[in-house]
Amino acid sequence: MDELVVVSGDSNIPLAIGIGGELGMKVPCIQRHFNDGETRVEVPVNVRGRDVFVVQSTHQPDTNILGLLIMIDALQRASAEKITVAVPYLGYARQDKKAKRGTPITAALIVHLIYAAGAHRILTTDLHSDPIQGFGPLPPRPFDNLDAAPVLLRRIRHDLRIADFRDVAFVSPDDGGIERCEKLAEEVRCSNVTYYTKRRDTEGKIVEGGAIHDPDRVEGRICLLFDDLVDTAGTLQKASRALIRAGAKSVIAACIHAVLSKDQETGEAALDRIEHSPIERLYVSDTIPLREMHPKLVRVSLDAYFALAIRGIHDRTSVSAVIREAYADVLKDIV
Repeated sequence: MDELVVVSGDSNIPLAIGIGGELGMKVPCIQRHFNDGETRVEVPVNVRGRDVFVVQSTHQPDTNILGLLIMIDALQRASAEKITVAVPYLGYARQDKKAKRGTPITAALIVHLIYAAGAHRILTTDLHSDPIQGFGPLPPRPFDNLDAAPVLLRRIRHDLRIADFRDVAFVSPDDGGIERCEKLAEEVRCSNVTYYTKRRDTEGKIVEGGAIHDPDRVEGRICLLFDDLVDTAGTLQKASRALIRAGAKSVIAACIHAVLSKDQETGEAALDRIEHSPIERLYVSDTIPLREMHPKLVRVSLDAYFALAIRGIHDRTSVSAVIREAYADVLKDIV
């Protein structure tokens, strides 16, 4: 079998180093920048005939996606046998369909570009929508999407010191994420699932005054707001306040991807909104490096999870088995 090699871009070096530690190897960063900002890539290890994984998150996508494409090209020219791109956060994934006439499907373009550059396989985490895995050339190439929720849930259960999630309410911040919450709750044997219904003004902007769809499912319970990513945190803030009004015992939140930006209209920062909300803790993964920490923010690393997936792909075993084992681990006894 081809020897396993893992290299990294410069977008998420701490996660790449953590993955390497779990695999028992050093992970060199092969991406640098010239003074004018141009990406400079140099492969310092022998990858000829080897199975190569390149780790690169693509937040700040206009820079980091280009860097990923250049690294793929460099690895091809260095005669790598196979190239898998491990993209913990895939930029432009929210642009997965035509929002209105005259708009692009940018997620499809990005996937095509990655394959066209020479990638043989894509490994991501919690895509904004599952159909993105179907984007790409024909015949289709492998595209694995890890479900990181069980890693966060294991940490949440440990911190809350609870035997299981049966008395917890899983809440989607909007009706569009209810299916995700239902699947997640089913995996951990919880039947209390509901969602926040948004209230909009005459211009279509989300305002205070929304409500919980099934308030009886949250009354007196710990409520977990769950979403794939947190951007400006506006909806999380409003939904958490609605949960308290509905009688929730307490509110925590979990989002895989910590975009944590500023609202372009109000200038409010996401972490300020979390600060001024009933949310006691916000659990996020390290698919995107955190620019700043906050007392309410809890970072959960996915380095071991990615290492298992990378090892599984290299050994030609099932990535789905890695996900199943992660969910089984959620409810195992916690020491």
